[in-house]
Amino acid sequence: MPEVLMDTEETQAHIDKVNESVSEIYEILHQILTKVNAIIPEEWESPSANEFLEGLSDHINRFDPKLEEITELNQRLEKEITQWSETAATF
Repeated sequence: MPEVLMDTEETQAHIDKVNESVSEIYEILHQILTKVNAIIPEEWESPSANEFLEGLSDHINRFDPKLEEITELNQRLEKEITQWSETAATF
């Protein structure tokens, strides 16, 4: 029978890094929208500016489901770590 192992501390460290990266991506996307929103009504007023903003918003919104999926996968992995830790505690 094959041996199955998990370094729970190392796995948790990776989860933490991924969660941090997801937060950074959300922050960067928010900053981009904030900067573009500051430019468009004051420094760029035209139909093409509105189209640009709509297109940018659409692209940024496409990130949300993927980032949520990554977060859900991390939560599942955290549950797996808990299960491994509980099992290890019984030995």
